[in-house]
Amino acid sequence: MRYSAIALGLLLCGACFAGANQFVMIADIQNDVTGLDQMASEIIALHPPFLIALGDQPTSFDPRANFFQRIREGGTEIHISMGNHDGGTRSELRQTLPPFPFNSEVAPTRFVVDNKYYYSFNRGGIHFVIVDTSGGTADQIEWLENDLIRHANNPNKYPALLFMHEIGWMLKNGPIYRMLAEHPTEHTVKAGFGGHSHVGENFPLEESNGIPCCTLFASARFGSQNQTEYVIATVGPDKITFERKIVLDDGKGRDFQIAPISGGPFTSLEK
Repeated sequence: MRYSAIALGLLLCGACFAGANQFVMIADIQNDVTGLDQMASEIIALHPPFLIALGDQPTSFDPRANFFQRIREGGTEIHISMGNHDGGTRSELRQTLPPFPFNSEVAPTRFVVDNKYYYSFNRGGIHFVIVDTSGGTADQIEWLENDLIRHANNPNKYPALLFMHEIGWMLKNGPIYRMLAEHPTEHTVKAGFGGHSHVGENFPLEESNGIPCCTLFASARFGSQNQTEYVIATVGPDKITFERKIVLDDGKGRDFQIAPISGGPFTSLEK
């Protein structure tokens, strides 16, 4: 049987999305391991190509949880946007690289030698940008301008998603806000995701250059806050949708939703 080039392309595209084409986001994990075993088991069963952590992750290395180790050994790569409680995370990351690389996108020397924890990579027709809101501001802003405005690491100008601990960098008067406001037609930024507040919240578009920005609920208990969850992002051919997966439910945030992102064509996230 012969297939035309168009028909073959459609078949291949369909194959790309025959299974789940997903990545996972988690937010703050500090001080409490309650629920982390269940969350890790669920993420391992999901088997996404990668997970993005939005900062404050010291408990992820707690031997009572072995959260990151279990997920990484399950075949999922890990990307961490450093937060204000991640001094220990940086140290742990340097100690485990090599021979236990957290992901294949970044040479270990960037962390171990250069001490730089901001970077970007392209998967599935999407430009993923990992921002470090807790360090390297001057050098990082220059790097971000090259990345987001001059597309040094995104020559195809894929839609860009930004991941950071403190979303204030993307809100009015923040450093990324100012950069994008100065170059409104040159960037491809479609959304920003943050942690830090431990509360799921969408911010007014007038505060973020019209770019959807949100923070996620924490992924581990903290003080009196018992709501813990993670987010599954599903990438289809022309849309990215987001599903909250609640692990410990204290009834908060029932109305919080993350708006889908339209665009594409998006393809497989597998490397």
